[in-house]
Formats: sequence, structure tokens, C-alpha cells
Amino acid sequence: MNHRMRIPEQLDPPLAETRHSRVCASPIPHSRTLQSVLAPISRAALGDASWQDALQAIVEFTKAKEATLVRRQDSVLLISSSGTCEPEIPGGEWTGEEKEPVRLRLRGLPAGEVDQPLLALLAQQCSLSWQVQDRLALSELQVRWSQSAMDRLAFGVLLLDGSARVQFANRSARQLLAEPGELSITDDCLVAATALYAKRLTALLARVLGGEPAETGRSAALLRVPFGAQDEVLELLVASVTPTCGSPSETAVGLLYTPKSGAATPTRV
Repeated sequence: MNHRMRIPEQLDPPLAETRHSRVCASPIPHSRTLQSVLAPISRAALGDASWQDALQAIVEFTKAKEATLVRRQDSVLLISSSGTCEPEIPGGEWTGEEKEPVRLRLRGLPAGEVDQPLLALLAQQCSLSWQVQDRLALSELQVRWSQSAMDRLAFGVLLLDGSARVQFANRSARQLLAEPGELSITDDCLVAATALYAKRLTALLARVLGGEPAETGRSAALLRVPFGAQDEVLELLVASVTPTCGSPSETAVGLLYTPKSGAATPTRV
């Protein structure tokens, strides 16, 4: 006796498609469509795109008429998809958690075609991205303050890698290395004019960055080189930057000074 399996004429739609079928007036959204709205939000946090473009992408995705970001603490309008900066915009539907520092507000959402969990995801992404933007801006400001403070020092400060590439040089360091002498900055690298001091500079960096202080016996090294036209001496004290994860440091800080200058001379190690 033959038993034939009955094949259904049409399979049920996947659960994910059924759950997201109410997002907007368009058919079932593909994950690529969701990515097209999440990507501009992330790029806005990094400064690679404008927040107005990111909110416009949300408007096109949700079929709303306008999207705005409002700071929860004082209800200040931060940005809107239309570019307006009115202090208050009446109407609109709040999305996401009430405790989020930045909230997404949508106006003119199509009735009955809103997926609240998905809108909450967009709101959370906007809030997180805005916070990332604020922290990046604060970090950049702190770096500028630090560099400004470094430029006020009477002695030179350098950040070097193992190849003597200069990652940072304050104003005093640039001025000292611009004068006639053994050391200079060429092609963003600290270089010596003669083979003798070039060899000593390479050995100094290898000694400081080549291992742990317990292995090398010291965490800093000093190099004295000819400087100026009056037989002066320029001293370069190099120490490794303390690593944060236990691995050997790949960055060294160098202090440049002349012994007869008014700058405080670091102690030789």
C-alpha cells in the first residue's frame, strides 16, 4: 500500500517576516533595508555623516513626516530631519525608553503600521550614537587642552615608537630640534646627523622598549648630543610609557633640554 506525502501548496511565512510586516507601508523589510537606516546613525556619531541625513533615513524607513532628537533633561531640540531648530515641536510620538538621555520623536507615523520594538531599537541606537559623539568630542577637547599645556613647558616633550617615529612633539621640542645640532626631525622621524649618534639613538630605544624594566635593569636612558654653535649639549631622556595590559610598551616619551637652560632638568636614571 503506497502512502504519498501531501505537499502544501504554500508554506507559511517565516516568523521574522510576520513580526516585522507592520513596520511601514512598504512590503516586508529586508535586513539590508534596516542596515540602510542604522548605518547613517553610526556614521553620524563618528562625524562621517550629518545627523540630519540620519534622521531623514529614519523618516524614509518609518514613513513618518518628521523625526527629531530631543534631550530628555531639558527638552531641548537637538536636531530634526527638516533642519529646523524650534524650541518646541507640538505633537509627535515618543519612542524608546523614557530614561534615555536623548530621545527620538516621530511625527506623522502611519496609523496601524508601526512596529514598536523596531522603533525602540532605532531610538536606542540614536541615543547611544549621540552619547558616543559627545564623548568623542570631549576626548578631542581634552587632547587639545593637554597639547596646549605641553606647549607651555620650557623643555621638549616627544612621543616616539621603536623606529624613532615622532608621534607627538610639543613646541619646545620642535624649536630645539629645528636649531643646528646632532638631532632633528626629518620625515616625522627623530634622526641623528652622524652614524655614531644614530647607532646610539637606535640602541637607546631598543634598550628602553626592548623588555620589562626588571629585565633591562632600568626604565629610562639618557643620550647626550652636540647642540648649537657654542659647543652646547642637548640631553634626551627617554622612558617607556607604562602599558595598560601587561604587554611590552611600544611607545616611549622623550624629554629634551639643555643643561644650562632654565628648565627643570630631570634626574638621570
